Amino acid sequence: MFFVGKGGVGKTTVSSATAWRCAAQGHRTLLMSLDAAHSLADAFDLDVALMDKHKGRPFEISPNLSIQEIDVQDAIKDNWDSIYDYITRLMQTTGLGEVVAEELAIFPGMEEVVGLLYINTYYQQNAYDVIILDCAPTGESLRFLSVPSTLDWYMRKIFNLERGLLKLARPLAKTLMSDIPLPDDSAFASMERFFERFKGIDTLLTDASITTVRLVTNAEKMVVKESQRAFMYFSMFGMTVDAVVINRLLPIAIQDPYLKKWQALQQAHSEEIISYFAPVPTYKLPLFEDEVVGSDKL
Repeated sequence: MFFVGKGGVGKTTVSSATAWRCAAQGHRTLLMSLDAAHSLADAFDLDVALMDKHKGRPFEISPNLSIQEIDVQDAIKDNWDSIYDYITRLMQTTGLGEVVAEELAIFPGMEEVVGLLYINTYYQQNAYDVIILDCAPTGESLRFLSVPSTLDWYMRKIFNLERGLLKLARPLAKTLMSDIPLPDDSAFASMERFFERFKGIDTLLTDASITTVRLVTNAEKMVVKESQRAFMYFSMFGMTVDAVVINRLLPIAIQDPYLKKWQALQQAHSEEIISYFAPVPTYKLPLFEDEVVGSDKL
């Protein structure tokens, strides 16, 4: 289940509560953060030292419930070592320091690539009954929709051609550009193994019996508009939105004049959400009196 929405709507809280409920029902559950600004530790009120100890790896925090905050750099080193080393060396030829070169070797969109890699691997291994994804804000989350088709196009159209051309050019390049490293065949072999692990991910994402999207929104005009666009994009890519969660609703019985106006606006936007997304189920969550932090409150 992908939990998607505009930044600040409460995706982490809703996805964490859902994961907690799934685990309580006896399902082996993994809650994974795809956001570069991880906050699962904050949601469950966990010690930061505990997260550092399990950096980038899933670990169990209660019976049937594991969490994972992806570390892109470590994941790329583990799964794409030859390519990562080559890009780092290439960056260093420009005069960059090793640390800066390592950071620049992580291209935009790699979070989504690594996230999909983990999802496909866990699914094939039957490691969990339920995998819940706490996604980045909507704009960034939508990037992963194009990852499978982009990778497939590259492997079919460009990969073998590029590999063949570099094999021919390598001897000449060593003479003319000795200070600029070219990727050797081990880098291409590493890339091939890496992309091999993505096989079937497009089918996995578009099979409604396996994968669904849950939109988390607030009853505010700008947030609603973004949720509507996200719904359209996910539908265009063949993914199924099976629920919409309206979060932080003020109680109807509120009496304060200032808050009463906000409550009326929320009511109007809630009706718009229900009407627009029908027949997709819509769930309403109130604005709680206190912060929803820690396992007990989730």
